[in-house]
Order: sequence, then structure tokens, then C-alpha cells
Amino acid sequence: MKKNTIILAIVFMFAGCLTGNSQVYNDFDLKTFLVPDITRNALDFTLNSSGEMYDNKSSENDSYSITGDFGANFNRFKNSRSLWEKQNASISFGANYNKENASDSKVSRYNVSFSYSNRSRFYRRNNFFFGIGGNAWAGIKGDKQENSETLKNNGVNLDLSIPLSVGKGRIEVVTDARQAIYILENLDRRGVMKRKLSNDEILTLAKVIAQVKNKRFLDSRIHMIEEISTVDSFFVKNDLLTTNGAPYFTTLYDYWMYGDRFERLSGLVIEGTLTPGFQHYYSKSRRDMDSSSNSEWKSNTNIPSIKGAVSLTYENPVNLFWQQSGFVELFGQYLKNLYKYEDYNDSNNWYGGLNGSYKWGYYPTSRTNINLGVYESITMNSRKRDVEEAKVHSYFGTTTRLFFETYYYFSPQLRLSANAGIDYSYQKALKDWDDYTYSQFHPSFQFTLTYSLF
Repeated sequence: MKKNTIILAIVFMFAGCLTGNSQVYNDFDLKTFLVPDITRNALDFTLNSSGEMYDNKSSENDSYSITGDFGANFNRFKNSRSLWEKQNASISFGANYNKENASDSKVSRYNVSFSYSNRSRFYRRNNFFFGIGGNAWAGIKGDKQENSETLKNNGVNLDLSIPLSVGKGRIEVVTDARQAIYILENLDRRGVMKRKLSNDEILTLAKVIAQVKNKRFLDSRIHMIEEISTVDSFFVKNDLLTTNGAPYFTTLYDYWMYGDRFERLSGLVIEGTLTPGFQHYYSKSRRDMDSSSNSEWKSNTNIPSIKGAVSLTYENPVNLFWQQSGFVELFGQYLKNLYKYEDYNDSNNWYGGLNGSYKWGYYPTSRTNINLGVYESITMNSRKRDVEEAKVHSYFGTTTRLFFETYYYFSPQLRLSANAGIDYSYQKALKDWDDYTYSQFHPSFQFTLTYSLF
């Protein structure tokens, strides 16, 4: 009997987490919020450590690895009714160590990379849009492999692409509306609100929050004063407060400073994209076996490509606590491998497939969230060398991933995220490789600590 009582108590506590934080404004629909004209910038520094293990069912070649990296990441978001734009620039430094049990081999790697991406959508009537963007990535990497011999590799990579698109629909960022509800609910709980706000008043407060978040100050103290003063003026101007004493200001400061603004989205976008691209790979390798049998070689490859895709993106804030997300993409791609060294013939490569994902997110408080989802990829690819007698090699493959993600917000500068997942990959040759099949389970985890400068 006592055990049953404890179980029931836990169930009711969990149910309370779903509704207890929103008793006054639980009827507010986040989908009614439209983002005002805003421009936002963010600069993050990231220190990351991760590990993974491969349990290979096709052989006994199990392995494990550990990875660490440091990076800086700049994001810019601009939104108006006629323009939606995202820009990102990042630089990273990383290292990895891997060991395979069966071969007793050890591999150490390093990499330095820089990337820039831009996507812009220009909107017309009825949410029709055309889009243009650019992606650039450059990297320097090296590795050292040790077993019965030592192999050293160093390389430079370059990847460029220009996506062009047309589509219909829009994804609205409703994060500011959710923060407005957090603030209102907790002010009401502290007994400092005269009345419940109407939906129109809530939307006005959300727009005030969105616009004041645009301003950037390297002095965080001045930044905080400006933001709090702007939000406070909304409550004072509309005569919403019974008191502006300590309960009011401590609650406002708490949910402004220590309640993270988790991204909540709403909307549907259907988009067709055509993306020309170019890749360049250069590498130099050296093998050392003993003093009398060393060798060195170089490779140089250019890969022009073209990719077409049709995609659907769906975001639904089911209520204040739950988020439903979906994505599906049908794509086809052609690549031409142009080799700049002997003994390799140029090749033609065709890829096609269907990718999709589905995720549920749970946001119980302003500090944390939990996401659980599934990802599926089905692909087919073929390759043929540019020689008359060459055969076509074709493959069919699938990848299924179940994943779990969680996040905790310590302060405006410090955040912790973690994720874990398990992948199952399967590949089968359709031509020229009799009875070739490959399957693998791949569990993994990752912890990330992020510090923001501003």
C-alpha cells in the first residue's frame, strides 16, 4: 500500500510539471505570435568533449575513440515580413584519439577549420519566396596511424556551394512569446499583477521583448539595465502592477537573467532547392616501415557537383510545454571526380535518397529541455569510372538513429548540453559485388559546455 502511494505521488508530481507552471495563461497559443522586424547577433565559445564505441556485428573489430575541440561561433539572424536571413561564421580546433582492438592500431588526428554560411529568403505575397545563399568551408588536417608501420597524412580541403530555392511558407520564431508567458505566470504567482492580460496584450509584450533583445552591449551591466527598464515600462504604462517592490523586480530579474530563451518554432515550409557546388582535396602521405622502405605520395582531386532537393519542414508548438518537429527531404545529386594523379581514372557519381526526422521536445522550465526523436535515411548511389570497360557499382543503404538530447542553463554566459544516441547502418551492393552486405550498431554520447562573450 505504501509503495502504491509513493508511485501515485510521483505520477501526480510529473503531471504537475506539465501544467503547474501555467495555470493562468495555459490557453495562450504560441502560433499567434509573428516575429517583428529584428536583427540579432550572438558570439559563442565552445569547449567540447565526446566519446563513442563501435560494436561491429560483421567482425570482431570493435573500437573506441575520444575527441576534444574548441571553437568560436558567430550567428546573425535578420527578420522582416519581406526578408528572412541567417548567417553563420565559425572557426574550430580539434583533436581525436582512436584505438581498434582487433588490429591493435592507434590513430591520432588534428584539424583546424573555418566555415561561413548564408541563407536568405525574399518573401512575396501569400508567403511565396525565392532564396539564395552561399556556403564555404576550408580545413587543414593531419593524422598519424601506428601499428606494424607508421603512416602520416596531411591535407587541405575546400568546399563551396550556392543554394538557389523557391518555396512557400514560413517558420516563425515564437521564443519571445514563450518568455513573456514565463514572466507573466510567475509575476501572477507572486501576487503583483492586477489582472490577467489579454492575448493582444501578451503579443504586444512579446514584441517589446523581441525588439529590446536586438540591442548589443559589451558592458553586460548597461545591457541588463536597458532591457529591464524597457520591459518594466510596459507594465507601468499599462497599470498592470499592484506593487513594484522586491517581489516584482526579483521575479523579473530572475526570469530575464536565468531563464534561457529556448528556441520555439511554429510554421510549415515547402521548398525546392538547386545547389551547384565545388570541392577540392589535397593530401600528402608518408609511410615509414624501416630505414630502407619508406614511401611518399600526393593526391589532388576536384569535384564539381549539382544537387536538387524538395523538402518539407514542420514545427508545431503543441502547447507551452511541448514541441513537435518534423522534416522530410527527397534529393538527387551528381558529382564528377576529377583526379590529378596517375593510376586513377575520373569517375561519375549519382546519389539519390529520402531523409526524414521526427522529434518531440519537452520544456518543463525556463532552464532545461528534453528532446527525443528518430532519424531515417534511405539512399542509393552509383559510380562509374571514365574508362570504356568500367562497370557501374551501385549500393543501397539505410541509417536509422534514435536520439536523446537534454540541456541545462546555468547563467547567461554558461550552458551545458548533452546528447546520446544509437545508430544502425545497413548497406548492400546491387551490382558487381556478390553477397556484399554491411551492418553496424553505433552508440555515442556527447557533452558540451558553452561560454558566451555577448
